[in-house]
Amino acid sequence: MLLATTGAWAQAAWVSSSIPEARKAGAGMLRYFGLHIYDAELWTRPAFDAAQFGEQPMALRLTYARRLVGKLIAERSDKEIAGLGIGSAEDRARWLAEMTKLFPDVAKGDSLSMLYTPGQGAKFFRNDKPLGEIADPAFARAFISIWLHPKTSQPGLRAQLIGAK
Repeated sequence: MLLATTGAWAQAAWVSSSIPEARKAGAGMLRYFGLHIYDAELWTRPAFDAAQFGEQPMALRLTYARRLVGKLIAERSDKEIAGLGIGSAEDRARWLAEMTKLFPDVAKGDSLSMLYTPGQGAKFFRNDKPLGEIADPAFARAFISIWLHPKTSQPGLRAQLIGAK
């Protein structure tokens, strides 16, 4: 999927106000055919359990290493969700339309972040400023699954994000 930051992302105010005691669980880099796409950071509560990721609040930040078109970010997200077998064709078509409308083009150094709260929609931020929300709780869980589902297409990145040894 296409969102992230390596290293020193200071915890944004929206993270600490939404997730009490938030701490960085892990960080990693996405490469695609050798190209650095983005750096990712996952912020969670201290007792985060990756096996129950959908039941816990978290923030995911992607800091892009290159310019990308928002429509392509949305399309790749849709492909990842479909690859996990999540949602019906109708759900995914609706989610794709909403992502396409919401996700902006990004430049090198831009970040896109998502606040996940179980049972609620997904809140998105661009460079730590509110971008918008997709209010469907099923979408929110599907979207965060791109990185955290055990069958993600990027298991190495997942392991880094959840702090697996």
